Amino acid sequence: MVSDLKVSIIITCYNVEKYLSKCIESVINQTYKNLEIIIIDDGSRDKSGYICDYYEGQDDRIRLVHQNNSGPGNARNVGIEMAAGDYIGFVDGDDYIEPDMIEKMLLGIVQNDCDIAACGVFIENESDNADGSRFVSKAVNIGSFDESKDASVVSYISKEEDNTNMIINKEDMMSFYVNENGSEKGIDLANTVWNKIYKAEIVKNVKFQNRKYYEDIIFAMSVLAKATKAVYIAKPLYHFIADRGDGVIQKGYIREVLIDRLSVHKEQLQFLKDNKREDLIFPLKYNFYNKLLESYDEEKRLKKEANEIYIEELVQEIEKCDEDFYRIYHCDIAQAKARNKMQRFLKHRKIYNMFLK
Repeated sequence: MVSDLKVSIIITCYNVEKYLSKCIESVINQTYKNLEIIIIDDGSRDKSGYICDYYEGQDDRIRLVHQNNSGPGNARNVGIEMAAGDYIGFVDGDDYIEPDMIEKMLLGIVQNDCDIAACGVFIENESDNADGSRFVSKAVNIGSFDESKDASVVSYISKEEDNTNMIINKEDMMSFYVNENGSEKGIDLANTVWNKIYKAEIVKNVKFQNRKYYEDIIFAMSVLAKATKAVYIAKPLYHFIADRGDGVIQKGYIREVLIDRLSVHKEQLQFLKDNKREDLIFPLKYNFYNKLLESYDEEKRLKKEANEIYIEELVQEIEKCDEDFYRIYHCDIAQAKARNKMQRFLKHRKIYNMFLK
């Protein structure tokens, strides 16, 4: 019976006292009850630790660890090592989930004999609206399905007004992950671990990286390489809190992000080579350079507040795509608009900058 299967939900938190109670209660109150709730307090300096202590006393399914701050990757690794469930999922301490998220995703996995279930996401931004509402919420499907395009890559299960389920076969999982929203097939298995449930056996021996940013990218690729089949549930079931109002961007933040991003990109390329997926190298580079150019645009629009050192480093990295421009910007997922934009940047940067708004 499905109800006999235990699901370990790993909640990691660091200084999220404003959001943590809502997060934990959304997990405690799931319609699926056979849960092991592992909470890792990663050295919080606010009241998050006390909040965790309170809920540990309220629900005997909770296992709590207080530890020195070691970053989200290491905190999740601790949770994985502790997990005793048949399936494992992750929730960030400042997010929350729909009451039936675990039930829907577990049913999708079991009924279709899959290793992974992924779902759509609500993106919520803190708001200063005059009506006093705290969040602006937007439903985003991390993945979509167009029946008119290459239906052979998925097994179509069911379609309702607000819900589309599909099976993604092993051959296509890594392709959809790398292609992101640039793929005409329209399925995106993003890096995010929090909108997914995994069969425990495929994650138990996989580690998140010990880095400040992008710690989940190689984890995501490693797990996809081990999985045989995934089910995608288009209905948004996870609430991701973006751009928290109390978030602070520290000096040097954007340069640290760039450094980690470049390092991870090299590891991604090597991962594809090691796993004999050279066919995905140029799509990966295509999305990578497009994102660097987006970062350049965002920074240049700051004008006087722009970090010129960071901009110059971005330029140096983006210019590297010129060495293999044709194969990158004529790969299977390349779009003419992105290709033309990059050409303008590489050949006529002063004019390109004039039209940034």
